[in-house]
This record gives sequence, structure tokens and C-alpha cells, in this order.
Amino acid sequence: MYRKRIIFAILISILSLFLIITNYSQKADSNEKTMIGITGKITNQADAEAALNLIEKNLSYATENNLEGYLTTIVASGYLETKKEIAPFFKNYQLFHQLLSFEIMNQQEQRMRIQTQQKTLNKDKSDYRSHIAEANYTLVKEDGVWKIQETIMTDTKFID
Repeated sequence: MYRKRIIFAILISILSLFLIITNYSQKADSNEKTMIGITGKITNQADAEAALNLIEKNLSYATENNLEGYLTTIVASGYLETKKEIAPFFKNYQLFHQLLSFEIMNQQEQRMRIQTQQKTLNKDKSDYRSHIAEANYTLVKEDGVWKIQETIMTDTKFID
């Protein structure tokens, strides 16, 4: 009887340890995207978080080569031109995009300027060079929703 209790206690301990490790692993995976902190001149935290979410979605859609999703993150006036430019790019390249930093340079009620550091890695055998670059975003509110109006890439450092 005593031996059964010891075996039962050991099994419960192993099961508990397994559940703790599994739960910790799932939390680490789900928080991977939100590890980036918002820095800079924040005047409205909710809008700052919406802007971070927008840029993370934009990069995620780019990684997935999801053209329609990608286009939902930009202003309507840039939709057709961007679609024409990005469609062949998505067809020819398999890239992984990662946001490294996020800084609000200027935040107004209807307009935001954001500077990020982004890593782009070539996932296939194309001639595209992996790099880290500074991306300067201009966001505007369109029908109450933040959208990317312009992105200017600067200070590119090749890492391959």
C-alpha cells in the first residue's frame, strides 16, 4: 500500500512537471510577436499599440506572401500600385521578415511617423540578399483605422 502511494505521488509529480513545461512553452510561443516594446514619443497608447499590430501584420503577410492580406494594411489610394509592384515580388521570393525595434517618432491624432529596425532573410535560393534595415513608416487613419501610407527603407546592412 505504501509503495502504491509513492508510485502515485511520483506519477503526479511527473505529470505536473510536464504540464508546467508545456504551458511555459506555449506562453513563450504566443508572446514571441509581442516581445517588441513600443518606444519614442507616445501620446496615445492605444493608437501606438494599434500601429505596432498593423506593422506586425504587414510583415507577417509579407512573410506568408499573402498579397490580399498585405494590401489590407495599406491606404486605399496605394492599393493598385502596390498590388502591381508586390505581386511579382511575392511570386519570385520567399522571405522571412522580423521586426526588431519599434519607435514612434511623431504621433498625432490622424498621422504617425514610426521608425523600425527590420530583419529580412532569404528563405530560398533566389538572388535576394538578407539584411537588416531601418524602415520609416508614415501611418494615417483611414475610416478610423490605421493604415500604412508610405514606407521608406534606409540604412540597409547586408548579413549574408
